[in-house]
Amino acid sequence: MKKFYILGLTILIAICSCFGVLSLSTNVNAEVYAEDNFASVSVIGEATTEISPDRAKISASIQTLSSEMSEAKDKNFEILDCAIKALVDFGIERESITTEYFTCHPSYDNCYDRSVQGFYATTNFSFCINNLEDIKGAIDVITDCGVTSVRNINYEISNYDEIYSQTMSSALENAKVKAKNLVGGEELPVLSINEEYVYCCGNLYKDYSEAMVENDLVGKITITAKLKVEFALN
Repeated sequence: MKKFYILGLTILIAICSCFGVLSLSTNVNAEVYAEDNFASVSVIGEATTEISPDRAKISASIQTLSSEMSEAKDKNFEILDCAIKALVDFGIERESITTEYFTCHPSYDNCYDRSVQGFYATTNFSFCINNLEDIKGAIDVITDCGVTSVRNINYEISNYDEIYSQTMSSALENAKVKAKNLVGGEELPVLSINEEYVYCCGNLYKDYSEAMVENDLVGKITITAKLKVEFALN
């Protein structure tokens, strides 16, 4: 099998075989395969979609300090229980509230003096919000319970798979247009489609600030699809 590369500026390639002579003219990267009475061309189709997120995952933490470990722990869990109840009353689904981490450890006077001054208890938890307009209100109710830190907000797309599928369809159409232009306007049958790896993050991580709660300041999530499509030339 002979493999030709079409790269960069407009060039002409003549492929001679038993089915005749084919001239190709292109401004895009492509690969041409020819053997006996078969020839094909492969091109890369790409597409990008920018979409605003419609849900968010909020990560928060509770830190308590007491002279006794049990008191630090109990106070920490008391605040967590209050926060969970407040979120459920606010309309957050209980199943979306997750405790991710808990630790309780001694607090020393300094790194040289190992005298125990008390005990720190820390709980990290998260919850999901399906309406971005509710973010500030949800944060208000948990801080009223004594939650000490809102670490970040992870903005997401609820129908990511659907949007990605649509973007892949656009990438396929992009490849078809490239192949059509390659041969001077003729529609070519598709032989194979292979998805190419593209780093694509379906989330937006933001350190929390009240200013970032405004939807017009959140930004958009970019979804990119890339396909390698092989077309028959004969």
